[in-house]
Amino acid sequence: MPALDWFLWGEDDVFVRFTRKCYTTRLSRLSAFYLPHQWRANKIRRAKHSQLTHCLRQMSETERLNELYILAKRCLTALSYILGKKTYFVDDRPTAVDAYLFGQLWPLLLYESRHGTADWSMLGHAANYTGQSASHPLIAHLLQCPNLVAHFIRIQNEYFPKAAASFRQDIAVNASKRLQSANLFSNHPVRDCLLVGSGVLCLFFLYARHIGMIRIAST
Repeated sequence: MPALDWFLWGEDDVFVRFTRKCYTTRLSRLSAFYLPHQWRANKIRRAKHSQLTHCLRQMSETERLNELYILAKRCLTALSYILGKKTYFVDDRPTAVDAYLFGQLWPLLLYESRHGTADWSMLGHAANYTGQSASHPLIAHLLQCPNLVAHFIRIQNEYFPKAAASFRQDIAVNASKRLQSANLFSNHPVRDCLLVGSGVLCLFFLYARHIGMIRIAST
């Protein structure tokens, strides 16, 4: 899926925080220094010059990349409609279609587990997602297709139980970090105001002295 390739390799923040770390955990330091950037260049080139993007050649590059996400959202909506209330797409057990979709959703939901704001694990039982919005528009749209996320959770729990436990742990750790970060400022408002105010005054003093508004006479 070109949109997924662009999300993982073309988005700078996602590449630095997530993709590069995932692909370099078992590489030597020397290989990890240059290989991810080679892979990234190839993936971006493939995403920009896929058969799908050739149909959008009349658009600018920015418009074309935005259109990739729009088309990906339409695909997710269509797949959600086709799946409906069924357990799997074709039969009473997973087929190649289920495996393909599972592989496409894995990095999106793993990224959200580690770096996002949405606890999507509740969609294994809930009919609608009502939690915090996701960290990326593509993932946010995926969460609005709860049967697709439930489909992912179902396969993961049945065939990859260790990975499922790791996902839940990532979500819990990420939520704990966000809570600690929020409490860091909310628990000591007076102290934080004094620190910020002192910093602003110091910066103003240094700037004023630099431009000559304040002069210190030497004795």
